[in-house]
Amino acid sequence: MNGSLGERFARRSAVVSWLSIFYAQESAKVAHAPGGELMQERWDAGEMGCGALIFELRKRLDEMQPGETLELVIRDEGAPTDLPAWCRMTGHELISAEHPVYAIRRKDG
Repeated sequence: MNGSLGERFARRSAVVSWLSIFYAQESAKVAHAPGGELMQERWDAGEMGCGALIFELRKRLDEMQPGETLELVIRDEGAPTDLPAWCRMTGHELISAEHPVYAIRRKDG
């Protein structure tokens, strides 16, 4: 056996951490909405408040192609009211809304 128990545990933890990061990135590329629609992007905004959320959401959607979809995870208590209203006002389509997970399709043009 190579190294102490602590060294082996540290190496194993590093491998597990790397794999969890890799699979999280890969799963973000192939996430699906509840209806089975493919998500091109995934963003976990945590507990970001409405103002900062809307600013960053607009920026992220502007970087996407028309028709592409974003899976948004947001834990802010105002999201169930704010996101549907924002999508209606901006023309983006809210595909699904099951707090805290939302799927938004970028508008054409």
